[in-house]
Amino acid sequence: MDIGLFLPLEPAGRSPREVYSGVIDVAQAAEDLGLHSIWIASRHLSAEYASVPSPLVLLAAVASQTERIRLGTAVVSMPLESTFRLAEDFATLDAISRGRARLGVGSGDDPPAFEAMGVPFESHKEVTSQRVTELIGIFDSGNVGGMKLHPPISEGKSKLALGAQSVGGARWAGELGIGLLQGRAEPGNLDPTASQAAAAKPYREVHPEGRVVTSRNAWIGSLEDQELAEAIARYDGYLRARGRAPLPEGLAASAEKMHILTGEPEELATKLASDVASISPDELLVTVDPGGMEAGLIQKRLSELVPHLLARISKKESA
Repeated sequence: MDIGLFLPLEPAGRSPREVYSGVIDVAQAAEDLGLHSIWIASRHLSAEYASVPSPLVLLAAVASQTERIRLGTAVVSMPLESTFRLAEDFATLDAISRGRARLGVGSGDDPPAFEAMGVPFESHKEVTSQRVTELIGIFDSGNVGGMKLHPPISEGKSKLALGAQSVGGARWAGELGIGLLQGRAEPGNLDPTASQAAAAKPYREVHPEGRVVTSRNAWIGSLEDQELAEAIARYDGYLRARGRAPLPEGLAASAEKMHILTGEPEELATKLASDVASISPDELLVTVDPGGMEAGLIQKRLSELVPHLLARISKKESA
């Protein structure tokens, strides 16, 4: 099992320049620690959370300052993108990074952004299905409307993954022959592990060679930590501002809803490995920042957790 990093990128008062330059610093540290990948989300018209409207642009900057670490999106909302332009931008990132780019796509979960951009939210699943199929066709053929995709991309389909939690979504990803991205938590389910394991099974039955990537929230410390409470409160405020369902009342209930695993580094590494054991993912994406953390603190937490996590996984694989 490879280990990667997901960054939520909540500004918490910092400028876009500070947030984006911090991603480069964290990526370099993650690469030095031996992490396999770093992933960021796309979020349009959002200054409060996941504030990266153009993740491929940011990842191109990261590519120029790193050598080995994979660079992924988790996820780009397909209904808000031009399929052809997305294919070109991703191919450009892949060329810059010498094949390290990964493209996670999904249907989107942000109705205000859809409305602002003139896209009916009720059509998001249908449009996603159409555009993901178009994107695969472009990567398979190397053609866009009878013209050659430029820059050309090698094995583009193998670098594509669908963000999906349900059994139906996972099976569809398998039928398409692309990767499966599973989130850090699941709407309506306090513990996503069982449902994610259930979804991974039909995916692998349909696409045995496919890659399953599962994500988890990890907090070094306890629920009593003020920094964690403040981050959860900010996220709850973001949800309310976007017209989405708020978190439950109380810190413990909110942390459970977000499926945040807590503990000291060695203990937390054991919890993470155990939590995803039934899924047997090919890669685990860990989030050590609940939101608003500066790059230096993220690097510090990674340096504390990652060696234990890598050691824990190595022991499991050699057992």
